Amino acid sequence: MKLKKADRKKQLLAAALTLYENGGAEAATLSGVARAAGVSQALVTKHFKTREEMLNQILRAAIKTERRKAVLIGYLTGHPVAVKAPAYVLEAARHAVF
Repeated sequence: MKLKKADRKKQLLAAALTLYENGGAEAATLSGVARAAGVSQALVTKHFKTREEMLNQILRAAIKTERRKAVLIGYLTGHPVAVKAPAYVLEAARHAVF
């Protein structure tokens, strides 16, 4: 099934995140993402030139999600909330290349 570019990237990031959460940075490879998503490795490399780029995008997406949660909780409760990063975000930060 042909997906729009943005939808395909979301699919690939979700597959990469699942691999990362289950096996750490070593498990999140471009070929592993291709297998998990049921696509070719060539398609994965169209979206991520390197494994490091993919890991950076996982980290950025996770941080953005945590910030959104904190803002929403702060808004609903009337109290600002500090963003506490999940363990996989902290682990990804160790491997990130910004």
